[in-house]
Amino acid sequence: MTGNFRSVQLSFALTCLVALPVPLAAAGQTVEVRSPPHRLVIGMLALRSSPDDSSGESSSNGLTLGIEEAQRTGRLFGWEIVVVLPPDSLPTIEAQRYLIASTPTAIVGDLTRSALPDLRRTIAPLYLDLGSAPRRPHGECGDRAFRLLPSNRSAQPSTKADTEITTDRLSVVAWHPALERFGAAQLNERYRKRFGTNMDERAWAGWLSIKVLLDAALRTGTSDHCTLERFFLSATGRFDGHKGVPLFFDPQTRELVQPLYAPRRSGELEMVSVPPSNDATSRVPGMGGTRCAPTCG
Repeated sequence: MTGNFRSVQLSFALTCLVALPVPLAAAGQTVEVRSPPHRLVIGMLALRSSPDDSSGESSSNGLTLGIEEAQRTGRLFGWEIVVVLPPDSLPTIEAQRYLIASTPTAIVGDLTRSALPDLRRTIAPLYLDLGSAPRRPHGECGDRAFRLLPSNRSAQPSTKADTEITTDRLSVVAWHPALERFGAAQLNERYRKRFGTNMDERAWAGWLSIKVLLDAALRTGTSDHCTLERFFLSATGRFDGHKGVPLFFDPQTRELVQPLYAPRRSGELEMVSVPPSNDATSRVPGMGGTRCAPTCG
């Protein structure tokens, strides 16, 4: 696990450095001119909430925190993180066309709710979906969207579960504000300080969507969407989501393979390991061992 997170550790170490003042150059003295930074352009679809549903606001807050942290980290490595937002007056389809015209690396949003065209026929860019992943028949390939939240919302309780729980299946979530281990407490606290509320799974998915894009760009050295897509589907595409194990996208469904959490009557959380599909466990470099070919070929 240590090897999988060298880039994360390096990023953490660099964030601890204190920027020292640089003296101004004297007249006539040669000044070093730095080359323009790498650019990672991210388009965001509007995440609107109904009065009785706060998921859109949570996703937007998570995206905001992710962007703010990515911009600080990116500057340390010579990367500029650019966010493109379509005008609020545009309907969803027109907003998507507006974003595509800006040639972003990725478009992030709740694609499950949006009336988008078939993503399998869309040429570019990458799509990261913050909505609940749709259930797919066994063996069916996913569309182009990479999905941060699970389609399976129930799990078998373990013997560690509270004795008061008698049901055969437990409702699970991808994140909870009570999580503390593996850096989760620090992430939850940063979110609470920034927005004055708890981080739920929608907020966590928004934050993670930006983190995985920047991590992939830093590790591949490019913002080319095809290169990042192949990295997401490769055996080295592992990410730290503060869950204690590396997270990765199943190349068959493009859904994030991750531990989930079931609440207990005591108030504690039980981590539930959801096994990946057979295709996700038989990976080979480059193609991930899947018969579902990458969109970029």
